[in-house]
Amino acid sequence: MPHKNTLQTISLASVGLALLIAGCSSSGGGSSSTSASPNTEARRAAFPIVDEDFAKLGYRRDWVGFPAISSGGKIIHLAVYPDIVAVVESGSRVTVLETSTGQRRWANEIANSLTRFTGLSRIEGRILASSDSEAFGLRIDNGAIDLRQTYDRVVNTGPIIVGDVAIYGTASGEILAHSLGLGLKRWAFGTSAGINHDPVAVDNSLAFVNQAGEVFFLSSTGQVMGRSKAMFGPPAKQPVSTGTLLVAGSNDQSIYAFRPGESRPVWQYRTSSPIRTAPIYYNATIYCEVEGSLTAFEAKTGTVKWKAKGVTGEVVAVRKGDLLVFDGTKITLVDNGRGETIHTIPLDTASKIVTDSFADGNLYIASKSGLIAKFLPR
Repeated sequence: MPHKNTLQTISLASVGLALLIAGCSSSGGGSSSTSASPNTEARRAAFPIVDEDFAKLGYRRDWVGFPAISSGGKIIHLAVYPDIVAVVESGSRVTVLETSTGQRRWANEIANSLTRFTGLSRIEGRILASSDSEAFGLRIDNGAIDLRQTYDRVVNTGPIIVGDVAIYGTASGEILAHSLGLGLKRWAFGTSAGINHDPVAVDNSLAFVNQAGEVFFLSSTGQVMGRSKAMFGPPAKQPVSTGTLLVAGSNDQSIYAFRPGESRPVWQYRTSSPIRTAPIYYNATIYCEVEGSLTAFEAKTGTVKWKAKGVTGEVVAVRKGDLLVFDGTKITLVDNGRGETIHTIPLDTASKIVTDSFADGNLYIASKSGLIAKFLPR
């Protein structure tokens, strides 16, 4: 299962760390309206859905839902769970939709349009909306704010949640562990440059990459478990975990794989240009666009398996063993065995694609006009 572009909570259950939440403060309420906003038709018209196109990819439309969107606003973060879809938009409205119908459960404007949100997470009965200065906990059942806390530093990333602690990368380069139970800094670890990409779980550690290209592996209590300065540039997009390795594409024209406890890369793949898309991990393989072609690598060694010439973008899902690749303007279905293109459909009206299960799951597409469309595997 890959790490997803829009933030979700990165669960550490797989590495033996429990997930729970303690403490709450503040209160608020959300609208329970299930109706779409008055500009529904305009938003829908700006996202035409050609069902025959999606059928070629192996999907059929289920529903179209309308989160609360401010005037001129756009969807910033989209997180999908078995029962709900959570959305935060640029005007600071948070919306929860029902996954079964697309109907709006509630919407709540929790800040203002100047607030920069860095991620959405789910912790038991709450949605945790992380902004760069505050954490907002909203009840999943009704949208009421029952937690609002200020961080010790300005954060740049979404968090990893361990126990009652949310761990962020910050603009100053500090790795900040914020206790949601106490509303205070639990611990911090300083680095030399800002951290712009979400932390990921690798083996029994938390991995961070800063803008100087330094890689840090820490325990959940802030102890150093490994570090490296092998990269000569920052990652352009989100690094990914294979479970035992951290893989990052760098502006220094290389893809790197790092293991906790080792200062040198496990492997490095050099290219002729900076890496501009996020690497994706699935089934012992790393997929990343290299020099204008999607490329498949053996995850353990970095050996190239195949190149899909001219296929650009990031792998967003697997359907019947083949890859769905989205580049912001189109989706390409690629044969996962040979890298050959099967189908391509235009999709320049979409901004984000998220799945509830990477292989043969449901597709949730956020449009630039501010709606969410759900597609089921055929």
